[in-house]
Amino acid sequence: MIAEIRAFIRETVLSIDSDYRENERNNQDAGEIYGDKNYHLAVGDASPVSDDTDNITAKFRLIFKGGTDKLADFDEAYCEALLIKRKILDIALLNNKQYIKIIKATNYDVSELTDGLDLYIFELNLNILIGYGLEV
Repeated sequence: MIAEIRAFIRETVLSIDSDYRENERNNQDAGEIYGDKNYHLAVGDASPVSDDTDNITAKFRLIFKGGTDKLADFDEAYCEALLIKRKILDIALLNNKQYIKIIKATNYDVSELTDGLDLYIFELNLNILIGYGLEV
């Protein structure tokens, strides 16, 4: 089921922009990003909701490296972040998923790392309801 969550996030991000690269490390160091656009999904705790469903928390992070036109780069990154969020939350895209039933999210936390790095970071806390389809 975790693999299904990661695959869904990967498909969603790449459907918006195929230039994004999955970053398996949970950091923001410029030396650790690949190209100009990265994302990371940190899967957190699971808590039971019912006999056959659990809620899994996750933190989704987009990392966008700006260039010379900082305002335009920020605007582009923010727009892509919002589009990705909308697609992640689109319940119609979950119809064929085996485990994922619904995804909810809080607002993006937006930050910028200056110090010459020019990284824009968009963090989204996710609550992912998964079902096992088990008969009890």
